[in-house]
Amino acid sequence: MVIEILDQDKARTYLDDLSEMLVLVVKAGASIGFLETITEDDARHFWEETITSLDSERRVWLIAKDDAGKVIGTAQFEVGARDNGKHRAEVQKVMVHPQARRQGVARGLMVRLEQLAHEHNLKTLVLDTTLGEAAETMYSKLGYIRVGEIPDFAVYPDGRLHPTVIFYKLIDNFLQADRFSTVAIPVSLEPSTLTATQPLVRAR
Repeated sequence: MVIEILDQDKARTYLDDLSEMLVLVVKAGASIGFLETITEDDARHFWEETITSLDSERRVWLIAKDDAGKVIGTAQFEVGARDNGKHRAEVQKVMVHPQARRQGVARGLMVRLEQLAHEHNLKTLVLDTTLGEAAETMYSKLGYIRVGEIPDFAVYPDGRLHPTVIFYKLIDNFLQADRFSTVAIPVSLEPSTLTATQPLVRAR
């Protein structure tokens, strides 16, 4: 698995893979902003809008690819737009192809996002996820702090209401050496020189 940072030109070359994956993820029941009536045209339009938003330099967008070069996951963060919020970013649209789940794809994407957040001098990451889903456990294990729940916050693709859990992580705390524990991440990262055999760090 390779994790790659997208710019506008690169993102356009992956539009077909991204659109197919988004439809499959929604059809599999993920609550990520779409209903089960989503079409590939809907998905393509969404990704085209995301590509346009890369103009602002507030968005960082990653994809994960398998050995054949097919997109199997994606994640983003968007930096706050106002002057008093440019130290923080919201993690958005973390998704993994249904055929690539439970292989460390989402975790690898999140670790890389946190590295890039530090490189962008960000202090805080925030995110939300569906209560009771596997992602909730993953974020906790990655050191995100659970703030609380909002009932009936969104709907599943089939229209059922569900609660959402809010998380945050302070990047400075994450990077303090006295709180580090080393872990091996089973991915190769591009354009970074970090390889699968080199240790990363995360807060205990």
